[in-house]
Formats: sequence, structure tokens, C-alpha cells
Amino acid sequence: MSSADCQSTKNIQYMTDLKDQTNTMNKEIHFYMDASYPFYADQVCMTYDDTRSSIERGHEVIHTTSIVNLSFDLLDLGYRIFVHRRGKSLECKLGSMDGTDKEIRRPHNILKMLIAGVFDDVLSPECNNNKSVM
Repeated sequence: MSSADCQSTKNIQYMTDLKDQTNTMNKEIHFYMDASYPFYADQVCMTYDDTRSSIERGHEVIHTTSIVNLSFDLLDLGYRIFVHRRGKSLECKLGSMDGTDKEIRRPHNILKMLIAGVFDDVLSPECNNNKSVM
């Protein structure tokens, strides 16, 4: 195989990967921190294993109570990430996010931030602790 053929194959693979990534950008995962999910229990992944399995299978929409699966790695899999608590919702994304003036970057541990109460102003306004990003 010539170097031109090899380069052509790499370009085709790159375009295929890009197309696959673009096609998966419509996926969503919803994390519920309490029992406020608007679904029957059989439509919600209640365990770490069920949630991990749904993610690995690439389900388009996942509803779960297993916040231990919360990670920015889900963005790489094409998921928009939402956290719900007490009827309030927050989309977890890189850059600017409600609840903090800090720019959120991939190295941030979104689960630790959530547990530490960084987003309580958004998710639990009645529990305003004025906590800051770790």
C-alpha cells in the first residue's frame, strides 16, 4: 500500500469517526439525586451496573439515580449530562456553568463538586451554603 493510499485510509477513518461522534451528540443522561424523577421505577437505572451497562450499549437517553457514574468522560461518548434534584435541573458542561463563576474544565471532578455543594444554589436554592469550587 502506498503512502497516498495509507493517508486516504486515515482520512476516511477520521471522517467516519467524526460522523459517528456527530451522530451521538444527541444522547442524554439524567442523574436524579432524589426520588423526583418523573418516571416509573422500571424506567430508571437504579444501580451502578445497570447505568454502566446502558452507557456501554450507547442508549440514547438514560435516567439513573447512580450519581457515581457522573463524569465528564460521558461527553466523549456523546452524552449531554443533566443533574436533577428537588424539581430543579442543571446541565453539566465544560466552560461556563450555572452555580459557579469558575470555568469548568475537563480535569474538574464534577461528582466531587456536586457532592461538595458547589451547585446547591441551582439545585437546592433553599440550602444556599455559598460553597466554592474545589
